[in-house]
Amino acid sequence: MTTASEVITAALGLTLTRSGDIPLEANETEQGLFQLNNMMSSWSLALGYTKVSSTSDTITTPDYAIDAIVQNLAVRLAPAFGGMVDADLRENARQSKKDMLKQAVKIGPAKMPRTLPRGTGNTRAFRDSRYYQPVIPAAATDGLLTMSSNTTETTITTASVPVLVSGSWDVVSTHQMDGTTAGRLTYLPEEAARVEVIAKATVLMASSGSKVITGFLAKNGEVIAANGSSSATDSLAAEIEIPWKVEMSQNDYLELWVSNTSDAVNLIVSDAELRIN
Repeated sequence: MTTASEVITAALGLTLTRSGDIPLEANETEQGLFQLNNMMSSWSLALGYTKVSSTSDTITTPDYAIDAIVQNLAVRLAPAFGGMVDADLRENARQSKKDMLKQAVKIGPAKMPRTLPRGTGNTRAFRDSRYYQPVIPAAATDGLLTMSSNTTETTITTASVPVLVSGSWDVVSTHQMDGTTAGRLTYLPEEAARVEVIAKATVLMASSGSKVITGFLAKNGEVIAANGSSSATDSLAAEIEIPWKVEMSQNDYLELWVSNTSDAVNLIVSDAELRIN
């Protein structure tokens, strides 16, 4: 089993700040455990992760998740220790998390209840008729976009004014939805429906200082919901979560927006998720 020490040491090794045969120092241990727990909490995935408090603690996730944890932890730890986050590391972090999500997120086929009325004429006697057209239930309407280890700054020109999150998203899964790398989920069915939405984001400061960050859910370019504000500092990311229910019609779309309530300093949404069920 993999320990927290092995994960943190491997992550720091990817930032080119240390050799793997050198024991972790106290500040590396403290920051590593903090960022590891913070990152896993922000992912909110059913991986069986148990919060660690010591470097000897075991990482209680499936083996397929370890690479994604190490790669993405490296991106989080690099700034604190003067390490490098080059294009290769960012891409490896993004791709490893995408690969992990393909195994961790399972979306099964939709099933109709046994008690659902078939309707007049929809009986076995009619099924042999050439005029009979069987009704095939539509698949569940859902979509999942994620963003991992993003370093692109979201430009803030005015304090307290929401703007679209900047960065490249991964389209993990869509059923009767269209997803884009720009972070947009579009509803495709002709019939309107009320859907459940969860938007999450980990927000960092593009420069030093403590700021108050707010996350927003936007429909068709208009803000419809906001979460409670969260503070971000030089060493602590703001964690945002927005659960909501939205009436959607064909071609309506949803996006994640953020604002800096304190001033016009840019933000970095390092990790995010936009899910529709």
